[in-house]
Amino acid sequence: TIFRLFFKLEIRGRNNIPNDRKFILASNHQSNFDPPLIGSFFPRELYFVAKKQLFSNPIMGILLRWLNAISIDRGGADLRAMRKIKSTLNSGHDLLVFPEGHRSIDGDLRSPRKGVGMIADSVKCDILPLAISGSYQKPGFIIGRPQLIVEYGKPIDFTSISASEIEQKNEINPSKSEHYQLIADRIMNEISILYKNIRI
Repeated sequence: TIFRLFFKLEIRGRNNIPNDRKFILASNHQSNFDPPLIGSFFPRELYFVAKKQLFSNPIMGILLRWLNAISIDRGGADLRAMRKIKSTLNSGHDLLVFPEGHRSIDGDLRSPRKGVGMIADSVKCDILPLAISGSYQKPGFIIGRPQLIVEYGKPIDFTSISASEIEQKNEINPSKSEHYQLIADRIMNEISILYKNIRI
């Protein structure tokens, strides 16, 4: 209701959301509105990854967990978070991640972090790219009901970004870290294609 009231909202590509399997939903990140925006219009229950600093406030931490947030330490390999993420996906739930790792400071896309590649490689499930345009705004932006567009892309079959294909395309034998980054780059490229088509 809030998003419909304060924005001229358009959601595209809903028919691309798979109904027969779990997947990782990967989106660009423009503002704090993004997680509730995506979750509010998603057709089923959605879990999402959030930096652990957001959980430092006890009340905020309770709220975030109630909203299916999974705390993760972006500074290194968070094995506890990875176990929770794998358990969530293996239970048949969908997971929202922001490959850029944090909000854009100017609304433009940023380079992805390898974490999304590590998650995708660990659970071996499809990726659903998503692009948001219009949620990054200056103070007072709600006045005038600005345009806000959300578009789902076609699902990416994880096997299409498997290690063998990545190595063949890049003619290298990547380390684990490089392998994760290559997967993240492929995912972010799909988001970038969507974003260029809807950028406001």
